[in-house]
Amino acid sequence: MSDKLKVRTESVISLANEISTVNVQIEEQYKSTLEQLAKMFYSWDGKASEAAKNTFFNIKESFSDARYTVLHNYVRFLKECVGEGYEAVETANIKLADYFKD
Repeated sequence: MSDKLKVRTESVISLANEISTVNVQIEEQYKSTLEQLAKMFYSWDGKASEAAKNTFFNIKESFSDARYTVLHNYVRFLKECVGEGYEAVETANIKLADYFKD
């Protein structure tokens, strides 16, 4: 077993891009659903209509926006810290080690 750890930053960045794409698709689906519901609510009135509308907006406000933000921040972390940042830190560490050579 090797004593070296290798991080394939290109794979991390690729995964981050995939997560970002799916996150945007989910957000677009919420918007599309909202547009369809808005059309439906023009001709649907009553307790069931209000319950459906409230449930949808509660889900959107409670989970969708938070989910989008968490995944967006995770993607940024993967790209900036693990992807780009990992290589920058490793390069700096190699140069730093040169100062301690005899």
